[in-house]
Amino acid sequence: MLDLGTKRKGEVLDSALPDPSTSPTSKRFKSEPKHSPHRPPIPRELSHQENTEDVLAFSVDECVRVDDQSPSKTAGEKALSEPDGEWVKVPTDEPETPTASKEYRRLSYLDQMDHIITAVREDESHLLDEHDRVIIAAYDNLPEDAKELYFKLLNNRTLKYERIDKFNYPYIENLDSAVQTLKMVEFLDDTGPDDLDGWMSLLRRDELVDMAKDRRISPTGKTIDDLRDAILKSLRNQPLLQFFGGSGGSRAEKTFLLQVQRRIGKVIKITSPPRSTFHRLFIIYNRTREWPEDDKFMTNSILTNLRDNARRFPTYRVYRTSLIWPTREDMLSYVRLLQLEVRVARIMEKNTEEGFREVKEIWRECKGEWEECVGEGRGHVTEVPWFQVFTPGWVLTRIMTTCAHALFRLKEYALQVELLQQLLNQRLFCLAKRGKWYDDLVRILHNYVDQQQAADVCCLALEDPFLQTGHRSSIQKRLRRLYKGKMKPAMVDLGKPGKITEQTIKAVKTFSEANRKALWQGDNEQDVNVEELCLQYYRKDGWKGFHSENSIVTTLFGLLFWDIIFDDSVPGVFSSPYQVAPLDLHTEFFYEARAGKIEQRLNELDAGEHLRIIGEVDERERGFKTLCQGVSWKNFTKEDIVEIAECIGGPALSRICRLFAKTYWAHAGGVPDLCIWKPETKEFKLVEVKGQGDRLSDKQVVWLEHLVSFGLDAITLHVVQPKSIVKGKGR
Repeated sequence: MLDLGTKRKGEVLDSALPDPSTSPTSKRFKSEPKHSPHRPPIPRELSHQENTEDVLAFSVDECVRVDDQSPSKTAGEKALSEPDGEWVKVPTDEPETPTASKEYRRLSYLDQMDHIITAVREDESHLLDEHDRVIIAAYDNLPEDAKELYFKLLNNRTLKYERIDKFNYPYIENLDSAVQTLKMVEFLDDTGPDDLDGWMSLLRRDELVDMAKDRRISPTGKTIDDLRDAILKSLRNQPLLQFFGGSGGSRAEKTFLLQVQRRIGKVIKITSPPRSTFHRLFIIYNRTREWPEDDKFMTNSILTNLRDNARRFPTYRVYRTSLIWPTREDMLSYVRLLQLEVRVARIMEKNTEEGFREVKEIWRECKGEWEECVGEGRGHVTEVPWFQVFTPGWVLTRIMTTCAHALFRLKEYALQVELLQQLLNQRLFCLAKRGKWYDDLVRILHNYVDQQQAADVCCLALEDPFLQTGHRSSIQKRLRRLYKGKMKPAMVDLGKPGKITEQTIKAVKTFSEANRKALWQGDNEQDVNVEELCLQYYRKDGWKGFHSENSIVTTLFGLLFWDIIFDDSVPGVFSSPYQVAPLDLHTEFFYEARAGKIEQRLNELDAGEHLRIIGEVDERERGFKTLCQGVSWKNFTKEDIVEIAECIGGPALSRICRLFAKTYWAHAGGVPDLCIWKPETKEFKLVEVKGQGDRLSDKQVVWLEHLVSFGLDAITLHVVQPKSIVKGKGR
């Protein structure tokens, strides 16, 4: 039997949320250095002439920080109190209009790097050692061309060698000089690969084709790997003519290697120690929660500078605390485990038994460390609940979850059950994953261990406040199946499954192929997907509509709760000017930190204030297309959103928004495919479309049941072929 434990200090037991995509630019943010060459110093007397509310209307490039004269604070006071300093408007001739927003001067890549370095060096210097400081000082002293090149290489390149002739950086005036400078400070290595295979991997296809033809190898039908292998095989099948002394490989290979090197030219790669230092800087500054794909830590800030795709980020105050990682050792442990987590994920992606066994060994190595974190039984040192996501125990718990799946793939069910029970017996880390742990555990117990144990765990799960959406539905269905057997029912009231309206329409399928989306005959005999077919069906009856899925409800939530989402009074949730959401939005701590404001807003929606709130936010932000997670300016016009909100009504919107405010991570998927409405009659429907043979997922069932319970019309629409048509036309 599982021990559900007791609530500990700083723990949340009644709601949770998901993971954000950090990245955006704030209009109020700590600008470093204070007197940038891109901004003139601001006279001190201006600092008291602007109202704080006025400052909120200006872009990041119009605002700089003027330090106040209050006594200096300790690290703890600075971390957990109101941010100090004032924010003033820089005089500008540009009007604050949507058309002018794209022309705001943006921080260059190098300014952004300098800002990151300065922020970490000033606010969290305890996380840097002497080696880091030497590397940062070396970077500070680089000429601009070398800095530009290193920034590009750091964000876009791995630790593999690359050809210099591939680089296309017209803004770097002297590429060779920049390379030599970076080589001198040991930021780059230009020695090249150690063997012929490494050099061959740098050849382009056209070069491989030419070399294959020289060796009378036909390139027809061969991939790059095939060409490379064929050339090497041809070379190594030649008689070996050893150098004097019998070492150093064949004369043929040596001669061929020189040919390859001449063809390729200069190569470089970034070196590991400086790269690791800068990666840690990015993690510290951005409060990185997961290791980014392809190690691209700066993607969002780079996109901010693309003039053709300029991004506008919300208004908030960047509020940094030095206590996320109290010691350098805490930070290093966190970074080490982030790297281990991504390594485990990449091993699992290979989907091989050898990989699963490797992950099992990682589990054995990490098990003791994780159990120690759980045994300590404490949250973050600051007792700010959501800061727990930056502790080693939190990352280790995610790794343990992946290891449990590896044990399942190895059919080591007893070990998997043991691990899942350990995960469920703690209530400190990753509470939002409890639904997955319960679901996996009851599935294993039901199918491979003992049905009575499975039923007992189902009953415990249904009492857990963190069991959400699809997982709750899945466990309820499993318990109903267990009840149909000859076993004693547990004392749990499952209630009756919600009644979901179902309809069926008939249409001709024109294309069907495995792993490809089917096509149907729509209006004017045009081929359309099943969602467009259903929209055409409803339009004939006067409905307006979109194939929107989650985007309509996430857009409504974002607009209705914009000011609460970007409330910068919550400690540490905005640590960078490049965020589309607070760092805790996708955690179980979002609601608790803002409960009073959220409940007040829900009451306003119940009272019918929804159209006013949407109108104000839309009017202020649409012209700039300000980024906010879940909000889609492109898909919905203001007229669409207002009509939809009016048809849904304030009370139903209030109940939908409560789901997102409490458990965003659990409700951001599974919303029905189609959103349709009639503005004249205030009718509204959400429609889940299913082609022939498709079934509702547990998440979809839960959303449909939620919507019906909120008084909304939610249906499942099945599309089938007429009985006279046995097979769709192939194409």
